[in-house]
Amino acid sequence: MKRLVVALVIMALGVGLLTGCKKEQEEASSTQVESVGPKRVVALSSSWANLWSLAGGELMGVTTDVTTDEEMKGRVSLSQDYQQIGTVQKPNLEMILGLEPDLVLVSEDLGAHQPVVAALEEAEIAYYELKIESFDDYLEALLDFTELTGEKERYKEYGTDLRDEINKLIAKVPEEEKGQSALLMRVFSSGLNAISGEHVVCDIFEHIGITNVTETTGLMLEELSLEAILEANPDYIFILTMGDEEKAKENIRVNLEADPAWQTLTAVQNDRVVFLEKELYHYKPNEKWVQAYAGILQTVYPDTY
Repeated sequence: MKRLVVALVIMALGVGLLTGCKKEQEEASSTQVESVGPKRVVALSSSWANLWSLAGGELMGVTTDVTTDEEMKGRVSLSQDYQQIGTVQKPNLEMILGLEPDLVLVSEDLGAHQPVVAALEEAEIAYYELKIESFDDYLEALLDFTELTGEKERYKEYGTDLRDEINKLIAKVPEEEKGQSALLMRVFSSGLNAISGEHVVCDIFEHIGITNVTETTGLMLEELSLEAILEANPDYIFILTMGDEEKAKENIRVNLEADPAWQTLTAVQNDRVVFLEKELYHYKPNEKWVQAYAGILQTVYPDTY
């Protein structure tokens, strides 16, 4: 899905930051307040911090999912005096405003970020709302960010070059094997649901010839049951664990695997139940989009990849 709402626009003759009320992208014609790229940037998630860094930018404020993850911290460019400004779900508004940012990167579809957006509008601080569920969404945001940082060559390095690699992978998909079905599940410590529509993995499915059973069987997305999975009987089951991974896997063992009917599923009998890496498929892949495509392609088309 394309990013719909922004509080930032790339002007025809330069880069302009918008302040005030957020608008639909096609209506984003608010006053241009400056033509110099932002220097005091705060990101309210590691995915957005990473993306800004890929565009050549630096962060002065980040959430704990950056500072507590050494691998992610290595993918983010932090200023020497950067500060931690809370968690993704509980950003500290006072700390954010105290940094006097000239741009804040927020999630469009995360309710916890909307009070921050309201405060930024009131303070006339520029913000950029992101929602990235496909490679095209990623390219669009990366283009905007490289326009802002002035590092336009990074759009080629981390954008169009990756697109070319992905297209080469997709071109190798064997036509005669397309149309296999898959169920994408999100599993918590005490529940599970099916995922459809706007999601990184669903977008990959669409591009590599995999049918998401939620779109063809009327499978209920929320409160997914074993009975519903048995009825859909997908060729593959892909699982994303949420929160505590071990507790999520215990939920699967108790509520799915313990039932003998689970063993009758085609995906189970063919050893096609796959746990997906959070780094690639729950968080945004960003510079690792090629690896994200390759991981699923190698699973579904092992004789080709």
